[in-house]
Amino acid sequence: MELPLVTCGFTTFNAQKTILRAINSAINQTYKNIEIVVVDDYSEDNTYKILRELSNENNIKIRIFRHKFNKGVAETRNMIINRANGEYLAFFDDDDVSYPERINEQIKLINKFEKLSLENQQEKKSPLCFTNRNIIYESQKIMNCKSAFVDLNYVSSSEAALAFLSARNFPKNAFPGSTATCTLCAKLKTLRSIDGFNKELRRYEDLDFAIRALQKNVSIISSANILVDQYFTNTSEKKNSSKYEFILIKSHEKFLREEDLFDFALLYVKLKNSLLNFSFLNSVFYLIKIFSSYPLKSTLKIFSATRTITFTLLNKIYSK
Repeated sequence: MELPLVTCGFTTFNAQKTILRAINSAINQTYKNIEIVVVDDYSEDNTYKILRELSNENNIKIRIFRHKFNKGVAETRNMIINRANGEYLAFFDDDDVSYPERINEQIKLINKFEKLSLENQQEKKSPLCFTNRNIIYESQKIMNCKSAFVDLNYVSSSEAALAFLSARNFPKNAFPGSTATCTLCAKLKTLRSIDGFNKELRRYEDLDFAIRALQKNVSIISSANILVDQYFTNTSEKKNSSKYEFILIKSHEKFLREEDLFDFALLYVKLKNSLLNFSFLNSVFYLIKIFSSYPLKSTLKIFSATRTITFTLLNKIYSK
């Protein structure tokens, strides 16, 4: 019996030094029934030329698409979703390396989740499956990043979505963590049901996608193993990521206002970014404001977010 086809989807932009290494990590997967789909976001270097040469090799099933101008990672990933033929889609970044057993392990986890939900008479949708990863910085420092876990058989979808939006502390039976798309594998029909990545976001588009997945009753599961090495590059979007976090919060304003949590979420994000930017006066101002307005909510949220804030702070320090 032939294994289901898995699409390995790559977004590329100015990756001439790393794209072959990244694609080879897909080719070298222990799971062999794959196709490779690459969408180049109008690279200005030799990335597209390298891809064209690679596609001419007869032993590699690779399809390449190219934008006529730079559209950002969200629209590029949407193109992958639209062009994929696989029953499953695993996302890859153009400068990262996936371990050989990555796809095989993620598909096993997805199938296990579906089977358990069926046995428990739960009609839950097929989940998004992430993996833990190493982040490798130019300084050669390495930091382990754990992925989020939210099983909607045991956790309220709205509570989890609010936690990801900085509006509530994380639910007891869930695990806070990353939703980085470079570690994501899921059934294609599940990804399509979430209606794509938000093209307004050049950062936090992966978190927004996970939030909307939860709102559609799609669980988030993860492998306990490290299955991806992410090589950190300090792009302009990463340097200005805080503005996209505010866009994220405002894009979910209606949902947050229904829970009377929009103002709190916005204030919390302002406080967090002030702390991460070492802005002492702003930090003091927002600390006083949030604790005077929301003493209990603030205490619970900051306590539950200690690990995430520490990770973000270290990431900021290591990336300099």
